[in-house]
Amino acid sequence: MLMTRPRRHLILVVLAVLIAPVIAMPFTPFKTVSLQENRRLAPAPALPTTFSEWRKAPRVLDAWLADHFGFRDPLMQAAARLQRKLGGEGAAAAAVTGRQGQMFLVDGLLRSTGQEVDPARAADYAAFVCEAKGRLPGAKVVASLAPSPAEIEPDLAPDWAGPAKSPTEYDLILKGLARCGVTGVDLRPVLRAARAEGQVYRQLDSHWSLRGSLMAYGEIVRAMGQPGWRIDPKAL
Repeated sequence: MLMTRPRRHLILVVLAVLIAPVIAMPFTPFKTVSLQENRRLAPAPALPTTFSEWRKAPRVLDAWLADHFGFRDPLMQAAARLQRKLGGEGAAAAAVTGRQGQMFLVDGLLRSTGQEVDPARAADYAAFVCEAKGRLPGAKVVASLAPSPAEIEPDLAPDWAGPAKSPTEYDLILKGLARCGVTGVDLRPVLRAARAEGQVYRQLDSHWSLRGSLMAYGEIVRAMGQPGWRIDPKAL
């Protein structure tokens, strides 16, 4: 029986839909982490050298293709929206739990560990502060950045968010502030050192603890030339 013209067109459309993601793979930005799924993507398969590796090769290749085909992100987003409409959970949670039960917000987590760096975004923020300084002639401008938990506790972050690398956007912003004469206060050293004596971030929150906030406040007022404003956390 001869195939009708409408069926031929349908088959061509189906083939195009199946082939398009494969053709688009070389033009898709390579990623190692999926923020939508909160996990590390499968690495590119290496050439097998042992019998055991040859046996596993089909599964390894399948995992890599499943994680890196073209148009994966928009298709994942569409699937998540459909899943929510059908009563499912949809996309990954906005927060994840790392080691020792420490909570981390997914948004910005890779920037905190240095896995993602956007120099243009860092330069834009530094330029904003430098512009404000330019409007205050003769004034000493002190600027600080509140570090996220992953910048202070990278060892507690989930595996897929690491390892911690430098420079981070935090580093780039501080360099940009220094170039225009703004006193940038790096709060990371004092907070990292304070971990030895207790929590500096809440375990189930993205904010720092009272002790951590006072340690940061002490560094800021010291940079302002007002050490007498410091509050000893031990007094609380």
